[in-house]
Amino acid sequence: MSLAPEVRGHARVKDVLERLLERDRVPQSLLFVGPDGVGKRLVARALAQALQCEARSAAERPCGRCRSCRHLAEAPFTVEEAVERRQDLERRQAIERGTAPEFEENVRPTPDVLVVYPSRKKGEDGAAASARRAVLKVDQLREAGAFLQEAPFEARRRVAILVDAHGMNAASQNALLKVFEEPRSTSWAILVTHQPEVLLPTVRSRCPEIAFGPLAAEDVAAALRGAEGDAERLARCAALSEGSPGRALDLLREGFLELEDALVAWLAQGAPAREALVLRGALTGKERTAALALRSLMRDVAAARAGVAAEALRSPRHAEALAAVAAGPLGARAVEIAERAAAALQALDANANVPLTLDALLAGVPAR
Repeated sequence: MSLAPEVRGHARVKDVLERLLERDRVPQSLLFVGPDGVGKRLVARALAQALQCEARSAAERPCGRCRSCRHLAEAPFTVEEAVERRQDLERRQAIERGTAPEFEENVRPTPDVLVVYPSRKKGEDGAAASARRAVLKVDQLREAGAFLQEAPFEARRRVAILVDAHGMNAASQNALLKVFEEPRSTSWAILVTHQPEVLLPTVRSRCPEIAFGPLAAEDVAAALRGAEGDAERLARCAALSEGSPGRALDLLREGFLELEDALVAWLAQGAPAREALVLRGALTGKERTAALALRSLMRDVAAARAGVAAEALRSPRHAEALAAVAAGPLGARAVEIAERAAAALQALDANANVPLTLDALLAGVPAR
């Protein structure tokens, strides 16, 4: 059976992993590296399923039919799924707690699979958590270390998946090194990150890297099929996703087109500082998307100033308004502002202070 057929693209990655599985040579610690939202976690789940599969022939793993495969396929894998499953159980047991349960950062889809997610505040959803710096707490890593040192409970092997592994501090990474240096023969660890440079060299040296790239435009578009939204909305979000279906879905969820409309209206007024305060409230929780939209719009302004046809712009529906901006004082600074927005995106990806980064970006837009 092929690995992760439900995941679009990444043919080379899946081919490498399938060959390792066939030879039973999968390293006991792996580092999945690549852009955020391109399917690394889904492939990690499929690999965990294959490592635990009970099929006799390695070439058949994951078979999708054995008890281990079905157990993991049906189990809650994300924090949200785990909470929903627990809440449903509580409702069926008629337990009235009065408040929503706290989100569990470490999820056990099965007794022999542990998924470690960045910590989040009580009541905070995934979007809000992703807007903050990813943090894997020491207690979470201790649990993961203990989990990997124990014998499997019911499956052939144990697998721990560390999502956003760059959220570990130096102390947590050093603690995990002990597990990597003396791994139990039945334990595997998969680290997933889009910021591998944050990890210690000693960690990276012990984890062979599997590199994921951005998906082709047609793969992103295919991944969005069935998502809510009209054709224009889906196409716009896919085009700005930088090859990441996860990012495209984030743009859809955060109302990218409406946010873009608000930014265009602000730019058309000359980006007054007083209006920036009102706009800032609408951008709260959507800071990365706002920076992405501003970069795209200012690139269109620069293009319009250079005489590019309206239909060739990234956002042709705003061609008239952007042409007016290009003819004004902001037009001369379009490239500079686009570069500032790009720098803000890099800062946000590097765990910069989110509110301050966006405030500085907006404050730097008004014409001097």
